[in-house]
Amino acid sequence: PPFPPPPRNSIATIPLVGGEGGGGSRRSLFSISSADHSNIYKQVRTTETPLSMEDLIQFGKDANQATLLASAQWLQKDLPIRMGHRVQELQSLPVTMFKTQPVIDLCNLYEESFVRVTEHEVPKTREVEERFSAMLTDIKEKHRMVQANIADGFKQMVRNGVPQRFMEHQEIQEKLTKFYTGRIGIRLLIDQHLMLRYDLFSRQGKGD
Repeated sequence: PPFPPPPRNSIATIPLVGGEGGGGSRRSLFSISSADHSNIYKQVRTTETPLSMEDLIQFGKDANQATLLASAQWLQKDLPIRMGHRVQELQSLPVTMFKTQPVIDLCNLYEESFVRVTEHEVPKTREVEERFSAMLTDIKEKHRMVQANIADGFKQMVRNGVPQRFMEHQEIQEKLTKFYTGRIGIRLLIDQHLMLRYDLFSRQGKGD
């Protein structure tokens, strides 16, 4: 596995009770190679760049084509780091939760998005940036049901007979809080780029 197992004193060692029937989430047929797993692990070892609202606002002022291309190229380098950390956070959840089908599907979705971003052609031209932005729009749409996946994971834990006290354990809550915070950062960066693009082409359409 790309990430080390949890410590023995973690509640991740609590065995599953009952079957592993799926929740209501999407099951992905996507699978990644061992090289992709290694790449994810490599990205996890890189610290995520802190987000500053002031920097985002300043970067978006008086946007032009060069700014848009610079934004796309930076995202292609930055998003895999953030997505890799989200994969790690999901995989570090207690096994009673991570092994539920909805959470497995969610982890697969982040892995799939990681590969799509890293394997996309570098957006050095307007045409490639347009395709890159279309991909980001699709990724954003596919990730909109993340909270439903987590909720379905809890429901499956109930069906599997996991005691309520384990689902409310501080370890799970802390890991999910960190995951949700990181997810917001990814969506914020994608939204910022797409709005930058919208603003640029809106002004060009008005003859600015």
